[in-house]
Amino acid sequence: MLGDEGWTVLELFSEDLSRRHRRVAMLRRFARALGLDPRTLRIS
Repeated sequence: MLGDEGWTVLELFSEDLSRRHRRVAMLRRFARALGLDPRTLRIS
Protein backbone atom coordinates (compact mmCIF):
# COMPACT_ATOMS: atom_id res chain seq x y z
CA MET A 1 0.00 0.00 0.00
CA LEU A 2 2.72 2.51 0.89
CA GLY A 3 4.63 1.57 -2.26
CA ASP A 4 1.61 2.74 -4.25
CA GLU A 5 1.99 6.15 -2.60
CA GLY A 6 5.65 6.46 -3.62
CA TRP A 7 7.11 5.31 -0.30
CA THR A 8 10.00 2.87 -0.03
CA VAL A 9 9.42 0.17 2.57
CA LEU A 10 12.30 -1.88 3.96
CA GLU A 11 11.72 -4.84 6.23
CA LEU A 12 13.42 -4.89 9.60
CA PHE A 13 13.89 -8.12 11.56
CA SER A 14 15.04 -8.68 15.15
CA GLU A 15 18.18 -10.39 13.81
CA ASP A 16 19.06 -7.12 12.08
CA LEU A 17 19.43 -5.50 15.50
CA SER A 18 21.02 -8.25 17.54
CA ARG A 19 23.93 -9.34 15.33
CA ARG A 20 26.66 -6.90 14.34
CA HIS A 21 27.09 -8.06 10.73
CA ARG A 22 23.32 -7.90 10.22
CA ARG A 23 23.17 -4.41 11.81
CA VAL A 24 25.86 -3.15 9.45
CA ALA A 25 24.10 -4.69 6.44
CA MET A 26 20.80 -3.08 7.54
CA LEU A 27 22.41 0.36 7.86
CA ARG A 28 23.93 -0.01 4.40
CA ARG A 29 20.53 -0.97 2.95
CA PHE A 30 18.97 2.10 4.55
CA ALA A 31 21.77 4.31 3.22
CA ARG A 32 21.26 3.02 -0.33
CA ALA A 33 17.48 3.53 -0.02
CA LEU A 34 18.13 7.14 1.02
CA GLY A 35 20.47 7.71 -1.91
CA LEU A 36 23.59 7.81 0.27
CA ASP A 37 26.87 6.09 -0.49
CA PRO A 38 27.15 3.29 2.09
CA ARG A 39 30.94 3.59 1.99
CA THR A 40 30.66 7.01 3.66
CA LEU A 41 28.97 5.59 6.77
CA ARG A 42 30.97 5.67 9.98
CA ILE A 43 29.88 2.54 11.77
CA SER A 44 31.81 1.57 14.88
